[in-house]
Amino acid sequence: MPRNLCLSLAIGALAALFAAPQNADAFAWNADVAAPTIQVDGPLSKEAQKCQKRIALEAAKYLKRIIKSDNKCFASSRISPDQCRTAKDQEKLDKAVAKVQELIAKDCATGLVAEDALPNVWTSDPLYGDAANVTSCMVGQVHAIGEVVALNNQGILLELGIDDKDRAKCIKRVAKEGEKVATSTVKIAAACAGRLLKSGTTGDLGAACVGAVNAGSWVAPTDTKTADKFQKLFEKAEEKIAKDCAAVETAGLIQSMPACSGAETVAELQSCAIGESYAYGVDVVGVAYAENATVLTNADSVQDAADAAANGTKFLLTSGEYRQSVFLDRGELAFTGCGSATDDRPLFLPLNPGDANAFRAVSAPPALPLENLIFQSIAFGAAGDAWADNGVFVSGSNNLLLRDLSGVGERESVYLVYPVQSTNVTVETSDAYSTVDAGHYIGQTVDCLVRGNKAGDHPAGIEIENSYGCDVHNNIATENSGGLLVFKLTSPQLQVSARHEIHHNYVADNNIDNHCVGGAVCNVVPGTGFMTISDRFTNYHHNEIRDNKSWGTLAIDQNTVNVFVAAGTFDPTSTPQALEGNCFFNNYLYNNGYDPDSFVPSGLEGQALILPLGGPTDPLFLNGWENNTAILPGFTPSATLTTCADPSIFPSREDILPDPLFPSTSGAFVDGAFLY
Repeated sequence: MPRNLCLSLAIGALAALFAAPQNADAFAWNADVAAPTIQVDGPLSKEAQKCQKRIALEAAKYLKRIIKSDNKCFASSRISPDQCRTAKDQEKLDKAVAKVQELIAKDCATGLVAEDALPNVWTSDPLYGDAANVTSCMVGQVHAIGEVVALNNQGILLELGIDDKDRAKCIKRVAKEGEKVATSTVKIAAACAGRLLKSGTTGDLGAACVGAVNAGSWVAPTDTKTADKFQKLFEKAEEKIAKDCAAVETAGLIQSMPACSGAETVAELQSCAIGESYAYGVDVVGVAYAENATVLTNADSVQDAADAAANGTKFLLTSGEYRQSVFLDRGELAFTGCGSATDDRPLFLPLNPGDANAFRAVSAPPALPLENLIFQSIAFGAAGDAWADNGVFVSGSNNLLLRDLSGVGERESVYLVYPVQSTNVTVETSDAYSTVDAGHYIGQTVDCLVRGNKAGDHPAGIEIENSYGCDVHNNIATENSGGLLVFKLTSPQLQVSARHEIHHNYVADNNIDNHCVGGAVCNVVPGTGFMTISDRFTNYHHNEIRDNKSWGTLAIDQNTVNVFVAAGTFDPTSTPQALEGNCFFNNYLYNNGYDPDSFVPSGLEGQALILPLGGPTDPLFLNGWENNTAILPGFTPSATLTTCADPSIFPSREDILPDPLFPSTSGAFVDGAFLY
């Protein structure tokens, strides 16, 4: 996800003490990173230094623990991806959190006052002296960040039919170096900050101890000793990745790795594992030293707090039940839950039966989009207590982050996360269970990242509908009617479904009866792994698709639905409605189509059915099927299976996308609820 962060390098009194920033670029940095502002206006007491040191130390230690735990589980060939994390893994993490709380209670128990401590929530009201909530909120954020680091650098190990020792070695190396860079970033910065605080230094310790990336160049910390440590860290990681992954690049296997989405070269692996891990490490440094969020409890009105907040406000929501809903017509706010590490996130429940959404954020065109909204580590719904529509509904946003969310729909809610008519959307590491439509729905969205999510007991596990340019990977869809769906419907305003990357997903055992309540997903046949309707120019690759009783992959167009499902379902069809230019390659399909649903026409079940009855709009845009592995009960051939088309002849982004994207102020029907 692009990290559009403002760079602040004001160093105040430090300017006279340290050398000028260096620009030392060992590799290609792929995103800007801003140093957190750790402002010190006066000497800290010994008690304050001790407390702050403990908080930073425990943040670094827990970050390492969660990354290692997830890396180990993700990489295990003995545990299916949907079984990570195990009960034993969680027990170890729970013990680690309890130990952190004990140490913070010990080292932060003296009576600090605001002027003798750093200005953060850990050492001031309302959290100072509250070891339980300090631990829950601090470690909870580190936990959520650590999960993303492991996902980014390790990813879930899938059965792809590839037995290559060099590839296995490279996967381990990237995961190890990513973990080391992220955790060492926190340790190096903490060592610098501790030393400068002890010496009585004032000014911005972020510039001195962390550094930044600006316009593709690393701006080293102004503390030269610290800058040298970072430089050595980066160089060693760069060298080790090059050594262990060069042969994999030569063999053309980097794209098959579960980590570092989009990487195809050693240089791209380095940018991902080093650059992005450094960025996430900097995030943890900011949490440990510079957290200035507004703390809310379930006794507070989140709505009132949001209405009164200044742009850029971050809310920390402590654990507990929140019987309230929140409406937003503005952006530049972050809602971050505590308790993620112990699965004790703030739980939003309806105040009254039939309440629609826990969070609803809307900007209707032609109004400006809601910028920079964050929803992290929040839970929605419980047994017998579900939201009528959604956990989070967002329409008309840009730079939206939905991370580490958890939802239970009780076969009553429509979706857990529901972003529509938006751009630059990230949905990651979120779990959704038991809705009447889709667990994770992304609709009418341009440029999205959907990774590391789990979905179960839905008509559609994960659904990408009428969208463009989505990177969908490392997701787990099991025990749904259909696992992962990419649709183009006729009703939404944005008449596009194109240019996605759908890869490294685990789609298995999607065999439950369809319990939909209206909408297009009622046509999803139980036992469907992948389903795509009228999608164009998308790559479906390196997915493990297994044990789906009707089809492993079902790829059709709107005309096919009109013929086989119900005449007039798409009347009229979209323009264009073609399923064309898609490439299905290097997927592993096992035991699909073994017991087809009664709806499936005899002889059309199997590992894959690609049947666009409307044909392509251009004969050059045939769908391709290359190097896939299909095992048991046999492969169902199709006349459209051929080599993949040359992507250089595809229409450009400008030719595919309308301008403007969302011209109307009126609501548009999307599969399920109305937009406005």
